[in-house]
Parts: sequence; structure tokens; C-alpha cells
Amino acid sequence: MSQTYPTLFRAICRCTYPDPALRTGDVMVFFEADDYARATKKIVRLLAEIWGCRESFIGCWNLKDEHELILESDAETPRDWKLFETGAGPAPAYINVTEEGHPLFLVSPVNLQRLYRALAEVSHE
Repeated sequence: MSQTYPTLFRAICRCTYPDPALRTGDVMVFFEADDYARATKKIVRLLAEIWGCRESFIGCWNLKDEHELILESDAETPRDWKLFETGAGPAPAYINVTEEGHPLFLVSPVNLQRLYRALAEVSHE
């Protein structure tokens, strides 16, 4: 019997809670789920718990799995770098941790290593 592993997803999320102490800006979030339908529910539930607010205050958009992110990229860059692309032009644009903050990694240890390694590489690009 073969084992299936959850798919890696990325979304942009924020907490819109009225109290400024709980409100967040846009945060790039990586997490794992079995499929897209479960991913949409899981990320809202996880972030509500982490950020300490009701699920109705969590907004998520641009939810894509790693395969979509890689296929959408035209860049001739390493595979995992594509997970951190935030735009394109003459060259791909990557998350700027200094300006945008660090992504939130709610993933298994194996994916955590991959993501940290790729983030370190694109941060020096």
C-alpha cells in the first residue's frame, strides 16, 4: 500500500480583527493539505487559532499548490525558488523579507527545510 503525502500550498492571508493588536498585514503562508477543498478550510482554521481570532476575520487569497506555482513561473530558476515569486517583469520578483516580513511556515520538517533553504537563496538574489 503506497503512502500519500499532503500537498504543499501557499496563500496570502491576513487577520482583519478590529483590535489593532490582533490585526495583521498580508502574510505569505505555506501549509499542507490533502487537496484544494480541504486546504481552503484548513488554512482559515489554523490561522484563526494561531492569531487568536474568529475564522470570520481571516482572509485568504491566491491559494495555490506548489505544482501550480511552479507551472505558472516562466523563470529559469531552481524549482523551490518559484514558491517565493511575488511578481514578474524582466526578471522574477521574490518576497522581500525585510519589507514584507517572514513567511509563515505551517509545514512538516521536510518541507520546512526545503522552504528555509530556498528562502535563504532567493533572499541573496
